[in-house]
Amino acid sequence: MDIKMGRHYFADLYLCQKNLWEDITKLAAEIADTFTVKKFDLVQSSKRPLVLSCNELEAALVIIQIFPEYKFLSLDFFSWNPEIDPGRYSENLVELFAPQIVASETRFRAEHLN
Repeated sequence: MDIKMGRHYFADLYLCQKNLWEDITKLAAEIADTFTVKKFDLVQSSKRPLVLSCNELEAALVIIQIFPEYKFLSLDFFSWNPEIDPGRYSENLVELFAPQIVASETRFRAEHLN
């Protein structure tokens, strides 16, 4: 039996040119537009980390760890639905911040249960 427990996309964004983290509400709206959903709910809105959830994408979470003094942020996107491909959204999500350097990876969770 091939068990898949969801997908996880994570990226480090260096030298971000757009400071969207300065207005968390606007950032949440921009992320919702990127995912073409009605809204992401702010689960935790302190600057470190910012946690957003979306029920429209089957319990999708976006976690953003922001370091404005370095123009750096780490980005995690996770959904329990293994059919949702984070790669479909990741390029637009990364473009929101206009980083000069991106290091990213996508992987299935619980892959060793197979």
